[in-house]
Amino acid sequence: MGSTAPRQSPKPKATPPEQKKPSVLRKLFPAPTDDLPATAMMKAVDLEDIDDDDYDDEPQSPPKLPPLPEPDPLLQPTALSKRPEPLLKPPAISSRIDLLDEPVLPRQPLPEGDAPRPGKRDRTNDTTEKGVIGTRVRGFKCARQHLNDPRVAFCRVCGLRMDQLTGILSEDVRPPLGLLVVDDGTTFVLDNDCVIGRDPENSDAARRGLTPIRLQDSSGGMSRAHAEFRLIEWDVAVVDRGSTNGTHVRPPGALEWTRLAPGQPFTLTPGAEVMVGGRTVTFDSPHAHL
Repeated sequence: MGSTAPRQSPKPKATPPEQKKPSVLRKLFPAPTDDLPATAMMKAVDLEDIDDDDYDDEPQSPPKLPPLPEPDPLLQPTALSKRPEPLLKPPAISSRIDLLDEPVLPRQPLPEGDAPRPGKRDRTNDTTEKGVIGTRVRGFKCARQHLNDPRVAFCRVCGLRMDQLTGILSEDVRPPLGLLVVDDGTTFVLDNDCVIGRDPENSDAARRGLTPIRLQDSSGGMSRAHAEFRLIEWDVAVVDRGSTNGTHVRPPGALEWTRLAPGQPFTLTPGAEVMVGGRTVTFDSPHAHL
């Protein structure tokens, strides 16, 4: 018979190490690494090594804080002073306007329609050698019944277009044709023929009904009644009255002055300048912007 191998005796089982009973801290605060695999790079503090006797259940009193410094009396808020009483007292009842015994005078009614304003001369019915001041001319009326120069495309008052009307001429009192603007800023409305000079009130033109316009001139080159501004239909013309130094005109855009022949009307365009003596007058009209 063949030889048999000797039977080996069973090895004794290793007894597991004695497990420690978990402490109170382990129950309250489980370690975050209990569910993680143990590695060489992870280090955890074993709460089992901490003895429960190291903690006392009795609460400890908080540490004492140093006493607060006493407040500075200079920094303390002071009491607000009382509001001063007003120096002015309300008026007495006897001085109220609505309790006065004086009667209230009635106000004059305002002028209605085309009635002249107080202090302004009404020239509508004035008559002269030439006829009635407030000359009636023919023109086109806009939709709001404003009389206009038939040569313009827009109303001088309201700005409405004039080319959509029937083109029927209407006769009515002519409106002012513009302004005379003196070099010192003074303006005169051109609603009537006028005479200009250093003493035009005593001239024959003023006696005929022309409006006198007096200008001060220190150059000595202005005559008593130097020139006239005449309203001819819808145009404004200047006429030299035979003055010693003449009347000069410079149209808009011109560089040189032109001396007028005495007694010959020269039609002005808006923006034209007229020199009488040492003064300059500019003609301005609303038709220049239409």
